[in-house]
Amino acid sequence: MVDTAEKTMLIIRQRPTQGAEDDEILRQLTGYSGVDAYTARQRLRGIGLVMMATGTRTKMDDCAALLRSGGYESWVVAPTRPRFPARRLVGLERGKDALLLRTTKGDVVLRRGTQVVAVLAELTGALEARLGKRLWASTVYRGTAETAPLEEKEIRRTILMGTPVFDIYLLEAGAVTTCVRAWPGRFDPKGLGARAGLSSRSNLDLLVQHVAALAAPYVLHTHFGLSQLPGCRIVRESEGKDWQEVTLRNVTRFGWLMTDLALQPQIAAPVAVEPEVSAGTVAAGVLLGRPDLAVVAGSVEQHPGLREVAAEIDQALENETAPAATEVAPEASGLPMPPMPPETSGIPWRIIGSALGGLIGYGVLHFNVGQKTLWNLLGYGIASGLLPAVCTVTLFGLAFNRFRLKRLIENTPTSRIRSLAMGLVEVHGYARRKYSLVAPMSQTPCVWYRVRCYRRQGDNWRLISDNNSGHVPFLLEDATGRVTIDPARAMIRAGSRSESGGAAASLSFLVNDASVSDEKWIEEKIAEGEALYVLGSANVIKGTGKTLHERKLERLRELKTDRNALHAYDSDGDGQISEQEWQTARESVEDQVAREHLAEKLMAQKTEETTVIGRSAYRTHPFVVAATRSEAHLTRNYTLISSLQFAGGLIFFIWTLVAVFRYFGMR
Repeated sequence: MVDTAEKTMLIIRQRPTQGAEDDEILRQLTGYSGVDAYTARQRLRGIGLVMMATGTRTKMDDCAALLRSGGYESWVVAPTRPRFPARRLVGLERGKDALLLRTTKGDVVLRRGTQVVAVLAELTGALEARLGKRLWASTVYRGTAETAPLEEKEIRRTILMGTPVFDIYLLEAGAVTTCVRAWPGRFDPKGLGARAGLSSRSNLDLLVQHVAALAAPYVLHTHFGLSQLPGCRIVRESEGKDWQEVTLRNVTRFGWLMTDLALQPQIAAPVAVEPEVSAGTVAAGVLLGRPDLAVVAGSVEQHPGLREVAAEIDQALENETAPAATEVAPEASGLPMPPMPPETSGIPWRIIGSALGGLIGYGVLHFNVGQKTLWNLLGYGIASGLLPAVCTVTLFGLAFNRFRLKRLIENTPTSRIRSLAMGLVEVHGYARRKYSLVAPMSQTPCVWYRVRCYRRQGDNWRLISDNNSGHVPFLLEDATGRVTIDPARAMIRAGSRSESGGAAASLSFLVNDASVSDEKWIEEKIAEGEALYVLGSANVIKGTGKTLHERKLERLRELKTDRNALHAYDSDGDGQISEQEWQTARESVEDQVAREHLAEKLMAQKTEETTVIGRSAYRTHPFVVAATRSEAHLTRNYTLISSLQFAGGLIFFIWTLVAVFRYFGMR
């Protein structure tokens, strides 16, 4: 009699994605298991096994039945403590119906039909790291949040390329009788036959295949480290000197728990499906004069002749029905790659200006200019009030521009994306990627970034590299829709700023030499999902198709060459198209083309496909993209900056007046 008060563990197999039906399961599961809704949702999603809850068998059976209704595989077990250690494999001999495993504690015979639970584990976390990279790439580069599982071949290849171990659990009469542990390179592979080679990992893979061929039933678990089970985790090398020993104990605990699952029937038992009989099997049975063999289960394996003939017919049918090689495969889901930066053309004024400035500075420092050195020029500028006057004009100009921008932001009404008008607009929303853009330093998804590199020269820092993603458009989203933002030449206020030293050598693609220790990297970015304020000019995206006028001309040319179509406009039936009849035909074609053009426009009503916000052709119109919580926060900063600039300009103005009065002797 089963003790219903026994403490048991509910284990389920996670699913990569969750549907709407899981919400009701979560609501009921919270009341049964005592696990909160957030934790339950996290445990349902993944690709491995997870302990969902613990409790009495009656309560866990109820939870398992609920999960079964949602299609989840589940087990209710009372975990068995490991009763004996694993024996290390040192050699083997392969027979027709048995496999002799020679261990350090005697021989173990694996006969055909023996129930086996096997664990192929990787001890250093390489499999977990590979899956992490897959999920990171899916989320960051492709823009999807789907937990895509690894294929079994990829999992086994990753394990074998790392530090693998293979545990074999032999089960008889509902209990574990023996456990054998195989390490690559620590057993004699001669018993594997002619396929044995010099690669220890390949030989371990052959051993896995031989065990699978003999055992029945056979279950191989390769998700150690990925499954969220108590006491079954990978211990890192940084956690202590005995990390590998602790990890091996956890592998043993994981293996015994897997044997508990094998001995405990799965609650959501799979439905038996009759083997499908292929068309080749039916045709081969008829050709051989034995049509009964085509419908009898297992007859193909018992008659090798039938098997070969059926395989050839199936292959021929597959070749005939296979799609053409030139058929284009469907596009992969996710975000496209960012566009390449536009090629710069024209006169490089920035480079020319820097060169001229350097030459002038070199000449001033090393040569006399009218018997006056640089210091004499500076002294003259200060004494005459010329230098303070330049500073006054500059600061007043900057303060005026900031104050004008602040007033423009305050006076421009906020628009909804769905009802944008063309011209100067102000919108609020959240940043969404249009391309799989990633910040180079932080390696996080973003809609815009700027990375600058400075190199120390004496006591100063000199800018040697300045890169940004201003050529990559992104989307702005509010409750009514989305619109495309072209950040080129925008006044951008980033949401975050980070700084790194010479350790940022991984960004060597930005400069010629990133190994210099006296370097400073500064990254500014607008992360995906960040709240944005945009003030810019909304314009219609120019289409790449034919214009309305071009379509009308093309349709009229087609009408002239189509006698049957022209006959419909011959109202007097004389076989000739008069000038008045041609005018009627022209008006009819223009009306038809206009209707088709309007219908195409109505089919593409998404604002993100028809409208872009960018810099206006008028220089007086600003273009601001700011990561800010509110418009008031942005204008408050502009008020502070303009006030400081105005105060500085006022100070320099007073200085200018005093200097002028003194220079000209006025008191």
